[in-house]
Amino acid sequence: QFKIIPCRLGCGDTFPRSREETHLADVCALREVPCPFSGIGCTAVIVARDVAEHISSNMESHLLLSLNRINDYERVIKDLNGRVKVLEEENHQFKLSFAENKTSVAKQLTDVQSGLTKLSKRVDGLDNTNQKEFKKVWQLAKDVQKAHLQLKKELR
Repeated sequence: QFKIIPCRLGCGDTFPRSREETHLADVCALREVPCPFSGIGCTAVIVARDVAEHISSNMESHLLLSLNRINDYERVIKDLNGRVKVLEEENHQFKLSFAENKTSVAKQLTDVQSGLTKLSKRVDGLDNTNQKEFKKVWQLAKDVQKAHLQLKKELR
C-alpha cells in the first residue's frame, strides 16, 4: 500500500501503490482522455500530454463544431422565444377570462345571497302564519271536542 511503484503506462512518475488509481485516472500524462471539444462533437480520444497539440492541429474542425453548436442553440432559442410569446399571450387571455369570470361569479353570488335573504324572509313569514293557523286549528279542535262532550251530555 505504501510501496513506491512506477507508472505502468510508462510516464516516468513514481507514487505510493495506494495512489495508483488516482494517478492513472487524473494525473498521468500518458492516460487517454477525450478531446475538450467532445461535448460539441469531437470524437477524438488522445493521450493527455498531446491535448494542446490536438487542439492546435484541429482548430478549424473545432471552430466548425462550435459554430454548428451555436447555430443549434440559436434555433433552440428562437423556438423557445416563440413558445414563450405564445405562453405569454395565453396567460394574458387567461387573466382577462379570470377577471371576467370573477366579476360574473361575484354578481351571481350577490344575486344568490339576495335571493336567499328574500327566501328566508318568506319562510319566516310562512312559519309565523303557519303557527297562527295551527293555534286556530288547535283552538277549533278544542271547541269541537267541548261541543261534542256537551252534546253527548245533553243527549243522555
